[in-house]
Amino acid sequence: MMEFPVELEPIKNEVQRKIGRNLILFQQVEHIIKWLLARAKIEGYSSEWQAVIDRQKKAVHRKTLGQLVCNYVEEMQPKAAVEDAEEVHDRLKESYMKIETWMESDDPTYFKRKKESLQALKNERNELVHHLLPRLKPLSLESWKEVEQYLDLQRDKISPELDELIGRVQAIQEAGKMLLEFPDPEEGTP
Repeated sequence: MMEFPVELEPIKNEVQRKIGRNLILFQQVEHIIKWLLARAKIEGYSSEWQAVIDRQKKAVHRKTLGQLVCNYVEEMQPKAAVEDAEEVHDRLKESYMKIETWMESDDPTYFKRKKESLQALKNERNELVHHLLPRLKPLSLESWKEVEQYLDLQRDKISPELDELIGRVQAIQEAGKMLLEFPDPEEGTP
Protein backbone atom coordinates (compact mmCIF):
# COMPACT_ATOMS: atom_id res chain seq x y z
CA MET A 1 0.00 0.00 0.00
CA MET A 2 1.25 3.44 -0.96
CA GLU A 3 2.22 5.84 1.82
CA PHE A 4 0.89 9.35 1.25
CA PRO A 5 2.70 12.41 2.63
CA VAL A 6 0.84 13.82 5.62
CA GLU A 7 0.13 17.12 3.81
CA LEU A 8 -1.81 15.23 1.12
CA GLU A 9 -4.13 13.50 3.58
CA PRO A 10 -6.80 16.28 3.84
CA ILE A 11 -7.16 16.76 0.06
CA LYS A 12 -7.05 13.01 -0.56
CA ASN A 13 -9.92 12.55 1.89
CA GLU A 14 -11.89 15.41 0.31
CA VAL A 15 -11.41 14.04 -3.22
CA GLN A 16 -12.51 10.59 -2.07
CA ARG A 17 -15.59 12.15 -0.47
CA LYS A 18 -16.42 13.98 -3.70
CA ILE A 19 -15.95 10.81 -5.75
CA GLY A 20 -18.50 9.14 -3.50
CA ARG A 21 -20.85 12.13 -3.73
CA ASN A 22 -20.76 12.10 -7.53
CA LEU A 23 -21.25 8.34 -7.70
CA ILE A 24 -24.32 8.67 -5.51
CA LEU A 25 -25.67 11.48 -7.72
CA PHE A 26 -25.17 9.33 -10.83
CA GLN A 27 -26.92 6.42 -9.10
CA GLN A 28 -29.83 8.71 -8.21
CA VAL A 29 -30.17 9.71 -11.86
CA GLU A 30 -30.15 6.06 -12.90
CA HIS A 31 -32.61 5.05 -10.18
CA ILE A 32 -35.05 7.83 -11.05
CA ILE A 33 -34.93 7.03 -14.77
CA LYS A 34 -35.72 3.39 -13.92
CA TRP A 35 -38.61 4.53 -11.70
CA LEU A 36 -39.99 6.74 -14.47
CA LEU A 37 -39.63 4.07 -17.16
CA ALA A 38 -41.41 1.49 -15.01
CA ARG A 39 -44.36 3.88 -14.73
CA ALA A 40 -44.26 5.73 -18.08
CA LYS A 41 -47.16 3.71 -19.42
CA ILE A 42 -49.38 1.59 -17.23
CA GLU A 43 -52.34 -0.01 -18.89
CA GLY A 44 -54.59 -2.90 -18.04
CA TYR A 45 -57.30 -4.22 -15.82
CA SER A 46 -57.08 -3.10 -12.23
CA SER A 47 -56.28 -6.63 -11.13
CA GLU A 48 -53.22 -6.62 -13.46
CA TRP A 49 -51.67 -3.28 -12.57
CA GLN A 50 -49.21 -4.54 -9.97
CA ALA A 51 -48.07 -7.29 -12.36
CA VAL A 52 -47.65 -4.71 -15.15
CA ILE A 53 -45.53 -2.47 -12.92
CA ASP A 54 -43.50 -5.44 -11.64
CA ARG A 55 -42.88 -6.59 -15.21
CA GLN A 56 -41.77 -3.10 -16.25
CA LYS A 57 -39.52 -2.76 -13.19
CA LYS A 58 -37.90 -6.08 -14.06
CA ALA A 59 -37.43 -4.98 -17.68
CA VAL A 60 -35.37 -1.94 -16.66
CA HIS A 61 -33.64 -3.41 -13.59
CA ARG A 62 -30.44 -4.62 -15.28
CA LYS A 63 -30.23 -2.06 -18.08
CA THR A 64 -27.16 0.10 -18.36
CA LEU A 65 -27.39 3.86 -18.03
CA GLY A 66 -26.81 4.14 -21.79
CA GLN A 67 -29.76 1.85 -22.52
CA LEU A 68 -31.91 3.68 -19.99
CA VAL A 69 -31.15 7.06 -21.54
CA CYS A 70 -32.28 5.86 -24.98
CA ASN A 71 -35.42 4.25 -23.56
CA TYR A 72 -36.23 7.26 -21.40
CA VAL A 73 -36.06 9.83 -24.19
CA GLU A 74 -38.09 7.62 -26.50
CA GLU A 75 -40.75 6.78 -23.89
CA MET A 76 -41.14 10.39 -22.79
CA GLN A 77 -41.98 11.67 -26.29
CA PRO A 78 -45.69 12.20 -26.96
CA LYS A 79 -47.30 9.50 -29.07
CA ALA A 80 -50.46 9.52 -31.13
CA ALA A 81 -53.36 7.49 -29.76
CA VAL A 82 -53.39 4.17 -31.60
CA GLU A 83 -56.20 2.25 -29.97
CA ASP A 84 -59.83 2.82 -30.80
CA ALA A 85 -61.90 3.52 -27.69
CA GLU A 86 -64.66 1.15 -28.83
CA GLU A 87 -62.18 -1.73 -28.96
CA VAL A 88 -61.35 -1.17 -25.28
CA HIS A 89 -65.03 -1.03 -24.31
CA ASP A 90 -65.72 -4.30 -26.11
CA ARG A 91 -63.31 -6.20 -23.90
CA LEU A 92 -64.05 -4.65 -20.53
CA LYS A 93 -64.71 -7.17 -17.83
CA GLU A 94 -63.51 -5.08 -14.87
CA SER A 95 -62.00 -1.65 -14.30
CA TYR A 96 -59.55 -0.90 -17.06
CA MET A 97 -57.18 2.04 -16.80
CA LYS A 98 -54.44 3.54 -18.85
CA ILE A 99 -52.00 6.14 -17.59
CA GLU A 100 -49.22 7.53 -19.74
CA THR A 101 -46.56 10.02 -18.86
CA TRP A 102 -44.69 12.08 -21.41
CA MET A 103 -42.96 15.40 -21.86
CA GLU A 104 -44.01 18.08 -24.31
CA SER A 105 -42.00 20.94 -25.71
CA ASP A 106 -42.56 23.68 -28.24
CA ASP A 107 -38.89 23.30 -29.15
CA PRO A 108 -38.56 20.77 -31.99
CA THR A 109 -34.99 19.99 -30.91
CA TYR A 110 -35.86 19.36 -27.24
CA PHE A 111 -35.76 15.56 -27.35
CA LYS A 112 -32.56 15.52 -29.39
CA ARG A 113 -30.91 17.88 -26.89
CA LYS A 114 -32.29 15.90 -23.93
CA LYS A 115 -30.84 12.69 -25.32
CA GLU A 116 -27.48 14.39 -25.93
CA SER A 117 -27.51 15.84 -22.43
CA LEU A 118 -28.25 12.49 -20.80
CA GLN A 119 -25.69 10.74 -23.03
CA ALA A 120 -23.11 13.31 -21.89
CA LEU A 121 -24.06 12.49 -18.29
CA LYS A 122 -23.57 8.79 -18.99
CA ASN A 123 -20.13 9.59 -20.45
CA GLU A 124 -19.29 11.62 -17.34
CA ARG A 125 -20.25 8.68 -15.15
CA ASN A 126 -18.10 6.32 -17.23
CA GLU A 127 -15.20 8.77 -17.01
CA LEU A 128 -15.50 8.84 -13.23
CA VAL A 129 -15.83 5.10 -12.81
CA HIS A 130 -13.34 3.89 -15.41
CA HIS A 131 -10.86 6.67 -16.17
CA LEU A 132 -10.33 8.88 -13.13
CA LEU A 133 -7.46 6.92 -11.57
CA PRO A 134 -5.09 7.19 -14.56
CA ARG A 135 -5.38 11.00 -14.51
CA LEU A 136 -4.44 11.17 -10.82
CA LYS A 137 -0.81 11.38 -9.74
CA PRO A 138 -1.11 10.17 -6.14
CA LEU A 139 1.92 12.03 -4.78
CA SER A 140 1.14 15.37 -6.47
CA LEU A 141 -0.84 17.97 -4.54
CA GLU A 142 -1.59 19.76 -7.82
CA SER A 143 -3.01 16.56 -9.30
CA TRP A 144 -5.33 16.08 -6.32
CA LYS A 145 -6.50 19.70 -6.64
CA GLU A 146 -7.19 19.25 -10.36
CA VAL A 147 -9.22 16.12 -9.69
CA GLU A 148 -11.13 17.91 -6.93
CA GLN A 149 -11.99 20.74 -9.31
CA TYR A 150 -13.01 18.23 -12.00
CA LEU A 151 -15.34 16.51 -9.52
CA ASP A 152 -17.00 19.81 -8.58
CA LEU A 153 -17.55 20.67 -12.25
CA GLN A 154 -18.96 17.19 -12.80
CA ARG A 155 -21.41 17.67 -9.94
CA ASP A 156 -22.50 20.93 -11.55
CA LYS A 157 -23.36 18.98 -14.71
CA ILE A 158 -25.29 16.29 -12.84
CA SER A 159 -27.37 18.57 -10.61
CA PRO A 160 -29.65 20.21 -13.24
CA GLU A 161 -30.53 16.85 -14.82
CA LEU A 162 -31.15 15.30 -11.42
CA ASP A 163 -33.31 18.25 -10.36
CA GLU A 164 -35.39 17.94 -13.54
CA LEU A 165 -35.88 14.20 -13.00
CA ILE A 166 -36.85 14.73 -9.35
CA GLY A 167 -39.35 17.37 -10.47
CA ARG A 168 -40.88 14.90 -12.92
CA VAL A 169 -41.23 12.26 -10.20
CA GLN A 170 -42.83 14.79 -7.85
CA ALA A 171 -45.32 15.85 -10.53
CA ILE A 172 -46.31 12.22 -11.13
CA GLN A 173 -46.65 11.61 -7.41
CA GLU A 174 -48.83 14.71 -7.00
CA ALA A 175 -51.04 13.62 -9.90
CA GLY A 176 -51.37 10.20 -8.28
CA LYS A 177 -52.44 11.78 -4.99
CA MET A 178 -55.07 13.87 -6.77
CA LEU A 179 -56.43 10.77 -8.48
CA LEU A 180 -56.87 9.14 -5.10
CA GLU A 181 -58.73 12.06 -3.56
CA PHE A 182 -62.22 10.79 -4.23
CA PRO A 183 -65.04 12.10 -2.05
CA ASP A 184 -67.04 9.64 -0.05
CA PRO A 185 -69.86 8.40 -2.32
CA GLU A 186 -72.27 8.85 0.60
CA GLU A 187 -71.52 12.59 0.65
CA GLY A 188 -72.58 13.27 -2.91
CA THR A 189 -70.94 13.59 -6.26
CA PRO A 190 -67.67 15.41 -6.92
